[in-house]
Amino acid sequence: MVICHFEYHFKRFNDDLVHISTKCFCFLLSEVTIVLFADFSVHEQSGAYCIQYMPRYRSLLAAGKNGCITAFDDRCLVSPVHQFLAHETPIKCLAVDPFERFYVTGSAAGDVKVWNAASHKLCYESTNEHARTSLFKNFGSGTVQVLATTEHILTCGADGSLKMKTLPDLAYWA
Repeated sequence: MVICHFEYHFKRFNDDLVHISTKCFCFLLSEVTIVLFADFSVHEQSGAYCIQYMPRYRSLLAAGKNGCITAFDDRCLVSPVHQFLAHETPIKCLAVDPFERFYVTGSAAGDVKVWNAASHKLCYESTNEHARTSLFKNFGSGTVQVLATTEHILTCGADGSLKMKTLPDLAYWA
């Protein structure tokens, strides 16, 4: 079982609160109640919006406001195993499919990308999936939630739109 706690640090600057850093404290609990405590400082400049755990690969994924994804191995949480720029805008949501073949990211620009879980390589990209469509209504923009099932990807936009994409067969992800 993984329990995560996010801690946000702010400083007052000219009567405004300025975000300084975001820390994620994760507790990995097993049946014998061994607790592993780690401080992730990879997104300290921009902060992290979302985090997912993949038990099959023993990987912890953290997606940041700077568009980066950082992967940690839960056996050695000192330094990241893999870190890369996934989007040019902040990543607002992250989901892993049930078989852990791939994970999906959604950005503030409305882009949706599918990544191979083993290699962290880009498999599919849908640009402007949830981009701003109206000049008059200020709904915001971007992909705010993604859900990965065995056959589909469901995405939700800031304007309330819901879209579904059908995935290729299982042999494609092997």
